[in-house]
Amino acid sequence: MLILLHVILPLIFSGLVDYPYFISRLIGNAVWFIACVYYVYITFLGYTAL
Repeated sequence: MLILLHVILPLIFSGLVDYPYFISRLIGNAVWFIACVYYVYITFLGYTAL
């Protein structure tokens, strides 16, 4: 999650996400969604390992 939000998003922000178009917002929100799903998945793996 940290890598997705703090490394990948700043790299694509100026090129894709900074425009007020639908596809730009879709890409930006997709990155956040992927990061949140990944966080839940990793947390679930940690709890099942206990």
